[in-house]
Amino acid sequence: ELLPAGESPGLYLLREGELRITNREGMVVEELTSGNFFGEESLLSGEPSELYVQVKKPSVVNLIKDYPLLEIPIVHWKLLEISTKRKKIVDGLNFFAADIDSV
Repeated sequence: ELLPAGESPGLYLLREGELRITNREGMVVEELTSGNFFGEESLLSGEPSELYVQVKKPSVVNLIKDYPLLEIPIVHWKLLEISTKRKKIVDGLNFFAADIDSV
């Protein structure tokens, strides 16, 4: 089952387990293990994420909500870095999928 990666603004921290971040077609963007996070896209934009989360192994996730994370420069920078990295992967997957559809 695919769940939206950050329906409400906040940062989701993976404390235990394994998750998979995918695009809406289910193509894998990133595999997450303990210590990783997701939800940065909705936290930065205030809009729901276009990515989805799939549980690979039973997981424990903590949500940091209503905390001024973006006011901490190093945290803001890291969230922008990860968001940009994931967007580039999604753009590549979308390009690849469009290329296959045209064949």
